[in-house]
Amino acid sequence: PQGLRPLGYISGIREMHYFLMVTDTEFSPNLDSEHSAFGWFKFGELPRKVNRPTEIAMTTGLFVKAKGLVDEGLF
Repeated sequence: PQGLRPLGYISGIREMHYFLMVTDTEFSPNLDSEHSAFGWFKFGELPRKVNRPTEIAMTTGLFVKAKGLVDEGLF
């Protein structure tokens, strides 16, 4: 989609790619059979329970990087 920017990836047991897209309007993504849910969250209100790759992405700073890009207007 237009405006989608690669943010980074986490590898280990499997490889997870993360992307950033800034939008003024929430939308419902088309999920494939491997996924059953999605959510919209404010940076300071992220869920406590996430899957392991997302936990790693959060602890290694990918989400902080995304917030910094948006806050600095670099996106």
